[in-house]
Amino acid sequence: MSVSLDQFIALNDEIAALVRVGVPLEEGLVLIGEEMSGPSGKLAQWVAERLGRGEPLEQILAQQPEAFPPLYRSVVQAGLKSGRLAAALEAIATSARRLAQTRRMIAAGMIYPLLVFLVAWGLFVFYTWKLADTFLRLAEDMELPGRVFFETLDDWGQSAAYWGPSVPVAVLLLAWLWWRSSGRASLADPGAAGVLLGWLPGMRPMLHNFQIATFTDVLALLVEHRVPLTEAVVLAADAAGGDGLKEASRQVAEAIRRGEPLDARTPGAAAALPPLLVWLLSRGQTQDALPAALGRAAEMYHQRACYLAEAARVFTPVILTLVVGGTVTLLYALLVLGSWFTILKALAYPS
Repeated sequence: MSVSLDQFIALNDEIAALVRVGVPLEEGLVLIGEEMSGPSGKLAQWVAERLGRGEPLEQILAQQPEAFPPLYRSVVQAGLKSGRLAAALEAIATSARRLAQTRRMIAAGMIYPLLVFLVAWGLFVFYTWKLADTFLRLAEDMELPGRVFFETLDDWGQSAAYWGPSVPVAVLLLAWLWWRSSGRASLADPGAAGVLLGWLPGMRPMLHNFQIATFTDVLALLVEHRVPLTEAVVLAADAAGGDGLKEASRQVAEAIRRGEPLDARTPGAAAALPPLLVWLLSRGQTQDALPAALGRAAEMYHQRACYLAEAARVFTPVILTLVVGGTVTLLYALLVLGSWFTILKALAYPS
């Protein structure tokens, strides 16, 4: 059962609220299912029915991977392990909301460059269809250079009615597929977010900081409730997602288990974990203040990610407009003005 990202966030918030006030999930989800419409309501009722049969929550979520991605199931597992399921769900909800905002920001920033491209493409098709033949005759009469170029454009113009609309249709179809794919609950998974959002400048550092913030936040919850550090690091990495972070966390956990000192040279740590976290984990083996320190670090990483997200919201539309709009404008100017300049040069300096 597939749900949208917004529906996933709404359902997650309802589940977190039920857990926080102590209402049994099977009873609360039935009421939520009656209030919520669409797939999210049906999903809530389905989960309530399964809980009523006595099935574990983790097993139920695993049966709906499209609605509850692996990252979400790992967060639930970490929350149940720490006894702070509501706090764990709120941590993932914060990242999911920011991803939803980033998705809408990218869509808004793409509108103007997309319109510029479509207009420029229409002008190019009109050039090959109506103007290329005129320039070709002038070039032949005046024996100008570049006649092969005009002949090629004129040949294209003969079939412009077929290939001309295909490019706008393909571009609009790709934009629609991106919007539809990025609107699913799977966007909460770092792998999917990296593919769908990470292609824009500035997105990957923002996504990485949100991932590290989730990892640190969940790790603080686990350590606070006396989960062994070697187990907590692995669970928190599973909750944050990302193959690199998971592999690094297992190497760090193995180093802690062997009693080895942690530093930037620990295999995998330097590539996936910030130096501050490596230092905190190395000190955490002897410090009782680790949960509070991790909590402050999580807040710092979250604020950094929010700053990067705000910077992307401001600069991404400008960059896209300059790159797309500037490129198509330059190419069209070279096409049209270059043709006229060639003719004017031939008239001014006849051979």
